[in-house]
Amino acid sequence: MADFAAPPRFSVVTIAYNDLPGLQRTVASLDAQDHPSFEHLVIDGASTDGSVDWLGGLAETPSRTIVSEPDSGIYDAMNKGLRAARGDIVIMMNSGDTFSSPDSLSIIDASQREHGWEWSYGAIRLTDTAGRPVGAYSFDPFKAHLFTLGLAWIPHASVAVTRELADKLGPYRADLGTVADQEYLMRAAAVVPPHVITWFLADYEMGGVSQQGSARQRELAWHRMRAETGQLWRNSRLADRAVAETLALGQALRSVAKRVHGPVAS
Repeated sequence: MADFAAPPRFSVVTIAYNDLPGLQRTVASLDAQDHPSFEHLVIDGASTDGSVDWLGGLAETPSRTIVSEPDSGIYDAMNKGLRAARGDIVIMMNSGDTFSSPDSLSIIDASQREHGWEWSYGAIRLTDTAGRPVGAYSFDPFKAHLFTLGLAWIPHASVAVTRELADKLGPYRADLGTVADQEYLMRAAAVVPPHVITWFLADYEMGGVSQQGSARQRELAWHRMRAETGQLWRNSRLADRAVAETLALGQALRSVAKRVHGPVAS
């Protein structure tokens, strides 16, 4: 049996707000893990859909901490969980997201012990709001220029960060809105490149706030991320802004072509 008096190997942080079905899937996924040493921190934003009562009815266990109180949004809640995490490795798994299999934590554990990485990520399956797989995504191998330019993204639900690196990185930038998770990982990549675990580690529920907004809004947000992390294209704010506008225009044109002619090659 795990010794919960000592820091656990993993801290898994789940933020939730009025998403009882998704929260139930996420909790079940954690309870099914075969790894013996993890804590689950559930940070609920004072839900009104029955989530609080359901959480209160869960069996008491030293490995689960539940906090339900108002917050200032997704990244404020994530920072609460990050501050409370005691594990050697921290994973952010929002309500609705799940591990792909009961041995996901064991796979991550074995990889870190073998390779000694400071942070890693894997592939994800994309699911609908009922948890049914509808697609998949993998950014393997990691290529820094593709990530920095926003041409590829890192699946946050599959990311594992050591406590030491998390302390160096500090909190998520709540002022950056929906791209704050990718900005956090951009800062991480500037410290040390990630290790890619070539395996499906998590199932990510489509339709979250990170997928909202126009193509131009997204590209300008990535432009701001590059500016604030010192990774501007050609070290020029003007050149980088031009890149952002060009990428946004390309996405807009592809979207129009898709509506008129059907899917086109990207």
